[in-house]
Amino acid sequence: MDLPTPYDGVPKNPVKRTAKRILALAANTLRAVPGYDRAVRAVDTITGADGFGWQRHVMYQEAKRLVDQLGPEKLDALEISGNRWGSLVKFKSFKWVDFPEYDLCVARSPSSSISS
Repeated sequence: MDLPTPYDGVPKNPVKRTAKRILALAANTLRAVPGYDRAVRAVDTITGADGFGWQRHVMYQEAKRLVDQLGPEKLDALEISGNRWGSLVKFKSFKWVDFPEYDLCVARSPSSSISS
């Protein structure tokens, strides 16, 4: 799937670009601590956390049910400002981009940019 507006994964806004680098460095440093994964799983088990906000639980379940009914293995998908669906559902093709680097209101229609 080709995008109508080029995006290399690096935010164009210098503040967002710097923040993204700092957060990625902090997250990678924390994940490198021995036992990090075990600690996260233990906290999740104790608190009942499942990786997303409790208030969205029903919304995510229903949205996934609806997407599954569409036959996603035959669909090209473009997710804007997130990358959740690519790990939840097996699409024919999947791409994710960030707003505002990719602006759906400015870009061509995604259906005209998807190549089979």
